[in-house]
Amino acid sequence: MNDKTPTALKTLTFHQACDEWLEHYKNHSGSKTTTIKEKTSNTNTVKSAIDKDVLIYKITHTYLQDIINEWAKSHSTGHVQSLVIVIRSVFKYAFKYYDLQEISVLDKIDIPKKAKTRNELQAKRNNYLEDSEVKELLECFDYLIKHKSHATRKRNYEMVRSLVEFQINNGMRIGELLAIKTDNVDVENKTLEINGIINWVTDADTRAFGVKETTKTSKSYRTIGLTTQSINLLKTLMLENEKENQ
Repeated sequence: MNDKTPTALKTLTFHQACDEWLEHYKNHSGSKTTTIKEKTSNTNTVKSAIDKDVLIYKITHTYLQDIINEWAKSHSTGHVQSLVIVIRSVFKYAFKYYDLQEISVLDKIDIPKKAKTRNELQAKRNNYLEDSEVKELLECFDYLIKHKSHATRKRNYEMVRSLVEFQINNGMRIGELLAIKTDNVDVENKTLEINGIINWVTDADTRAFGVKETTKTSKSYRTIGLTTQSINLLKTLMLENEKENQ
């Protein structure tokens, strides 16, 4: 039988396809830097599990399934799903750009499911702090602040305490809170516009560390009402930032 495999595909390794797909993803997906970093990390994990000389068109579903089964022993189901998404994306990239016809391997692989333990189920139900736990947490900060003689460390604990208390009161991600600017705060009407998150990378123009990006999802873009207590916490944080930047 004649070998009808396209010439370019005959020499395409899975690693090469991974690198090409990732570069294509970076340039065409419109994803934020944090998402691209996560995809890059997952791609590297996938590549580390597959021999660098393996040709993509020769990979079988049993070969992939053995790798996935090994991942399942040491990674969470969610993480394994993220790694399998990379594999699927690479195969679909090769299908589109290299005429890889045999991608039925993707239909034959699955992710082993783990039965949740009683402790895991209980932890999921209790993934919030009770009022007594909040009180205990803030009291711990108060203790640390009181017993720190070093001025800078005392100030740092005070700042973190205010950040934590504001997060608890308003249900915000830390990245959202750190991305707040003065024009996001309406003190008179007691509202806060949440319109971005901080991504910890160096700004290419200013060389400052920390770049404000869009919120995690479109639904995360919101305006919330603030209590007097939250307004005062924000004022304290903004005042301390001004002191720091003087």
